[in-house]
Order: sequence, then structure tokens, then C-alpha cells
Amino acid sequence: MTNQNATLNFSRWRGLPIPDQITIEQLLIIKTKLNLLWEAIACLIEIPQEHLSRLAQLLQIELPIEEILPFSNLSVDKNLLLESTADIPQLLAQVQGQTILVHNLAKQQQMLLRRAVGLIEQVNTYNTDLRQISLLKDYVEKFQNRFLVNSMVSPVYQKLYGDKLPIEQANKLAFKLLIELLFYSNNQGDRLLWSSLVQQYQ
Repeated sequence: MTNQNATLNFSRWRGLPIPDQITIEQLLIIKTKLNLLWEAIACLIEIPQEHLSRLAQLLQIELPIEEILPFSNLSVDKNLLLESTADIPQLLAQVQGQTILVHNLAKQQQMLLRRAVGLIEQVNTYNTDLRQISLLKDYVEKFQNRFLVNSMVSPVYQKLYGDKLPIEQANKLAFKLLIELLFYSNNQGDRLLWSSLVQQYQ
């Protein structure tokens, strides 16, 4: 069980303020949005779990990486169990750790993100066939598959996006996430990302 005082100290140390009143449901929504950003990175480039674990250690995140990031081998039962049994300190530690990790991963992949966003602009401006751009084609296909699995597994996904998101809207979401990741890849991106996630609950 995560110690609540340690969680709050972690938040202040990172400069990630916690809203005075925040619920488990709100934290699960925040976690789902962070999961999507992580899924976008994972679909754009394969990142070994060992690298993620080393990065977490470097960032002094004490939680096991499996508690912070969703991996594709999680079963339906485990996903539901994580959502139904987590408490506020535990979820706070997870979403704060995930915010720091997502920001640093985006920062590490900033050049690739910039390239991908440039290609997205090309698709939108010149109506380029997505199938002609291998980077985006592979990314979108992976994202659609993972999003479908998550929407089947997680009640929070279903609440936010419905049981089935049309392919065109899923593609728009996939592109939007890459643009957001590029925005949050700057030096203050972790605070900007956290602020965008919690500001509606302030």
C-alpha cells in the first residue's frame, strides 16, 4: 500500500499540486487519459520494458513500472481489479509517476514526434493518402488495435469514448495524441501536462 504522506511529498517535490478534493473516479479518468498518451508513444516506437524500468529508477519513481503503465498483456480481470480496488493515495502515486514518465519519454522521442506531427500536417494539408506514409500507417494500425482492446476492457474508456469509436474518429484521436505529446516534450511539459489533467478538478 502506498503511504499517503509519501505521495503528497512526492507531489510537492515534483511541483505537481494536488486538488483539495479529488475522487477515485476523477483519478481514474486522469489515468485513462495518461494511458492513451502512453499508448500513443508505444505505438509510435517500441520501448523495451527494461528501459522504462531504468528510466523510472533514474527519475526516482519508487512504484514498479507495471503499476504505472498499462502493458498489452494485462488481462481483463486484472484491469478491472486495478480500477475497482485502488485507493486515492495509490492512484495519486500512479498518475503522478505516469505523468513524469510520459513527459520524459516524449522528451526523449521529441525528434520522432516532430517528424510524425510534420507528416500529420502533410496529410491534413495535402490530403495525402495515409497508406503512403509508413510511419503514420503503422502507428495508426497499432493504435486502433490497442484502443479497441482497452475500450473492451476498461469501463472508464467506455465512459469517455463509448463502446466503439468509429475508425475516422480513432485516427483523429491518434493524431491528436501525437500533437499533445510533442507539446508536452518541452522542459516544463510535466507540469503543463499535470495542470491540464487536474485543472477541471481545482
